[in-house]
Amino acid sequence: MTRAKVRIDQASLTFAELADIEEELGTSLSALFEKSQARGMAALVWITVRRTDPAFSFDDALQYGPGDLDNVDADPEALAANNGGALHTSPASGDSTPVT
Repeated sequence: MTRAKVRIDQASLTFAELADIEEELGTSLSALFEKSQARGMAALVWITVRRTDPAFSFDDALQYGPGDLDNVDADPEALAANNGGALHTSPASGDSTPVT
């Protein structure tokens, strides 16, 4: 079966959509991806396609595979704290001095 690629843009997901995934699957997103990357990716397919096809179900999404996805590359600087890159830290606590 040939189908159009699903463009996954994680940065475009709303908190409501992410909450819908957690409610549908009965687990937090972090636990979902820790337990099953495949089900986590299917959840992203489901929530993305559902935007234009409300009848699209999670079971429908499970029929997709990696070749059916077109992932949007995230900003590498925004992800640096999550991928082992340099952390963005705040200055040490204490009195702050305004820049003049």
